[in-house]
Amino acid sequence: MPELLNIDKIIILIPTVLEYVVPGFIFLTIRDFSYSKKDKSDKYYVIKCIVLSYIFIKLLKPIELAFFGHFGLSDDILTFIFIILVIIISIAYIKYKLEEKLVNILGNGKTVHEDFISNVIDNKEGAWLKLYISEEKIIYTGKLKYYDNPSMSNNRFIVLACVKTESYSGDTLVDNINDNNCLVALDMKDIKRIEIFK
Repeated sequence: MPELLNIDKIIILIPTVLEYVVPGFIFLTIRDFSYSKKDKSDKYYVIKCIVLSYIFIKLLKPIELAFFGHFGLSDDILTFIFIILVIIISIAYIKYKLEEKLVNILGNGKTVHEDFISNVIDNKEGAWLKLYISEEKIIYTGKLKYYDNPSMSNNRFIVLACVKTESYSGDTLVDNINDNNCLVALDMKDIKRIEIFK
């Protein structure tokens, strides 16, 4: 019987525990997905969730109560509104690149991205790449279409469109530079050097 009472006490505490974990978890999940990070392997991940949740509660709860408290809404509805506010702030944080701006203000030469391509190339603008394959002595020139993030896989590929291939001596082997449907996938471990044209 005492064990049953202890379980009842634990069950009562679950909503409070979730309140101090879920908002931070939502924020970090959206952030990690956007930047292709894998912070869940971080031993401080739960502590980060708790700290962020605490900040959200202290900042958003007064705003939530000021705008919606006088409507006499149930706790479940207020919790739902709170979670929606957390999601909106998380998306705005990514959309307006607040983390990148903060890193730039600090001026320490670091980036929020885990790979150099995301740091150098704007997805909207795109870029042309020249890839040197040392083993085959071939140079691939083309428009960047897709690449694997280093945190997602060990076998990383980069895909080019409008591809032209040349030998190291300068002879043209294939010229599909005007064909957007011509795609080539290259294993990044075979690439000796990458030149980027923006």
